[in-house]
Amino acid sequence: MLETIELVNQVRNYLSEVAFKEKVANKVKLQKLSYKDIREKFSIPAQHVVRAIASVCNAYKSKKKDRWKEKIEFRPHASIDLDQRLVSFKGIDRVSINTVRGRLTIPVVWGEYFRERVAFRRGHSKLIYKDGEFYIAVVVELPEGAVEPTGGCLGIDAGIKNMAVDSFGNFYGGEEIVKKRLHYREKRRELQKKLAQKEGKDTRSARRALKRIRRKERNFVRSKSHEVAKDIVLFAKALSLAIAMENLKGIRERITAKGKQNHYLLHSWNFRLLQGLISYKAKFYGVPIVFIEPQNTSRTCPVCGHVSKNNRKTQEKFKCEFCGFEEHADFVASVNISFKGLQSTSLMPPRGASSLIH
Repeated sequence: MLETIELVNQVRNYLSEVAFKEKVANKVKLQKLSYKDIREKFSIPAQHVVRAIASVCNAYKSKKKDRWKEKIEFRPHASIDLDQRLVSFKGIDRVSINTVRGRLTIPVVWGEYFRERVAFRRGHSKLIYKDGEFYIAVVVELPEGAVEPTGGCLGIDAGIKNMAVDSFGNFYGGEEIVKKRLHYREKRRELQKKLAQKEGKDTRSARRALKRIRRKERNFVRSKSHEVAKDIVLFAKALSLAIAMENLKGIRERITAKGKQNHYLLHSWNFRLLQGLISYKAKFYGVPIVFIEPQNTSRTCPVCGHVSKNNRKTQEKFKCEFCGFEEHADFVASVNISFKGLQSTSLMPPRGASSLIH
């Protein structure tokens, strides 16, 4: 399997050179240009070549504007793609993989998450080599849960310091992620200084360390986002509520941040990540999702309806200048989001938004 991974990545690098030289990111065109040469130069199964061509084209397509600025190179042990012709499952405990030395049937141990979903697996997988062990990452396609009648709307305000706040007053993390991201930012700065001072420095090791830090940060944020998304969806399902969220398109253009640190956090924060995770988990559990326009959700008093920029005293404090109602600003925003969600789904409560304050 290790030979197969290494050979596939050699083929990818050969294909990448052809694609970069000819400026081709189309699978059919790249196959016409290179398939015959690869079969002559490399002793590799035909289907591995087909998957390598597809992965190289996808890699260049993902670069968009800077597609032909720099040639893509694949690491010797980068994960490789497997389709239904290259991998098949022999029950729950064995997997058959097509390698450069023929087909191998190998014992496999599944994690608990996949064991419950093995019946929903699709043909495409990835073969991964890490720290001397082989992993197979399998795509599963789960049926959407039946959408249940909703008794109301759970408003979710997404942010940075508080990753999410709901209209029942639940606060979902955020501070831990901010601390981690700022910690990783400082680590990157130190390494970038080393890269700037080339003399006597191992720039290759510094670059590898930079990639490692980025990967750690990305994985940490994604893991925490998964946890928060699942908690929110299960809470909404338990109470038979729909989930209302803001349409955050163009948020970075609408919001200003004071101070370098806040500016960094705002413009590097993946606002769509949490919403995307909530959306797909909600589909699985049969929880309806509503997206609302974000205008004035943090400036509107949920008790009297007064709208003013002055209502938002600070990042955290909301105090209505008309009726004097005070609360945490993120909670107020989540209540207004819930109210707008109710309006859009024709589930208006009889006494207006004030009935949502718990």
